[in-house]
Amino acid sequence: MKTPRFYLDTSVLGGYFDTEFEVPTRRLFAALEAGWFVAVLSPVVGSESA
Repeated sequence: MKTPRFYLDTSVLGGYFDTEFEVPTRRLFAALEAGWFVAVLSPVVGSESA
């Protein structure tokens, strides 16, 4: 079975540093680090965060 892909946009990335969304966002990142999901980013996301 393939690992599910999880598309991340800039609002998800910003949630890591936002106290309102910090807990669920950090749980998501922990799941990504554990290999439960694969993060997918578009080139647009990369250009928006620069």
